[in-house]
Amino acid sequence: AATPVDGQTNTWYFPYLTVTSNSEKLIKSITVQFTSPIESTDAIDITAADGFVLFSDNTPGNRSVNCTSGATAAQWQDYLRSHLTIKLSDNTTTKSIRMIANFEPVTKRYDYNSLNGHYYETVSGGSIAWENALKAASQKTYMGMQGYLVTLTSQQENDYVKSMIGTNCWIGLTSWDPYTSGTIEKGPNA
Repeated sequence: AATPVDGQTNTWYFPYLTVTSNSEKLIKSITVQFTSPIESTDAIDITAADGFVLFSDNTPGNRSVNCTSGATAAQWQDYLRSHLTIKLSDNTTTKSIRMIANFEPVTKRYDYNSLNGHYYETVSGGSIAWENALKAASQKTYMGMQGYLVTLTSQQENDYVKSMIGTNCWIGLTSWDPYTSGTIEKGPNA
C-alpha cells in the first residue's frame, strides 16, 4: 500500500512493496511507469544509490533503474522501499502504474498504455522525413509485435501519447496517394 510522505503534498512511498522472483538469476533492471494519461505534475521519482543507476532516457512518467551486476529480489525490494516515490497532481485522482523487473539492463524506453494494450517507443533522430520514419517504424518489432507509426484511434490514446511522449513526432496518418493506394515501397523515397 502507498503511504503518504510526511510534509509533502500528494506524494507517496511504498514501505511494504514486495519484489519476488521465481528465478535464481539476478535482476538487472526495474522499470516503474504510469500506464494511463498523466498530468504535468504527476511524476515517478527514483533516486540513484550505490550500484543502482538511473537509465538516461527516463521521463517523469517512466523511470528505469539498472544494476549492471544484478541484484536479488530482496535487494531490489529494499532499494525501492527507500528510493521510490510517486507524486500526483491531486489526492483524488488515481493513476495506474506497473513495475517490470528484467534480467537484462534497460537500453530503450517503452511506454505502455494499459487501456489499449499498445507500447510506444519514442525515437529521436533529428530531422527525418515522414516517409523515412514510416519505413523505420515498419522495420521494428517489440515482444513479437510489428512496429508502425503511432495511430491515434481515440481521445484516450491521444491524451496518453500527449502526456507520456510529450514531444513532437510523426504519426501514421496520411492521405498521400502513394501510401494510401499501395505498399510503402511505392513511396517517392523507396
